[in-house]
Amino acid sequence: MSFIFLTLEEGRAVHLSVLRGKTQVELDIPVVWPKHQMDDLSALLDPEKNLVPELGIVGLEIDNRVALMMSGLRDPFGIIVAARSAQATIETSLVTGDVLRTLNGQPMTTLDRLRTALKVVPAGAPVILQIQRAGQLMFLSESE
Repeated sequence: MSFIFLTLEEGRAVHLSVLRGKTQVELDIPVVWPKHQMDDLSALLDPEKNLVPELGIVGLEIDNRVALMMSGLRDPFGIIVAARSAQATIETSLVTGDVLRTLNGQPMTTLDRLRTALKVVPAGAPVILQIQRAGQLMFLSESE
């Protein structure tokens, strides 16, 4: 039955007949899809402006406005991985929703700072990323 509900359009009503004890109750329930944080954030993206091709991500800088839209941020700074791109020059295990906090120990507060930091990494040198994923801090060691 849950599969049937997942196929319905938002805003449509579902009619249910429920038996409570010996009484039959008729209900019309509207279909509502829960919003995900990334839905609101994606409206702030420009895929060309927010692309970081070295990491193969479309990133969004965390500013005061974005911080208010996100729950569970440890700090009001970083780059949110809003999407992945196929053109990465550094293979990473970043996933949508990750918050990139530091690159090789340097705080990443803007996309320009991230791009500049990536340009000075020598070819083949490892890149250490500190990220927040699902509320947990972790380090990723990536290389070209």
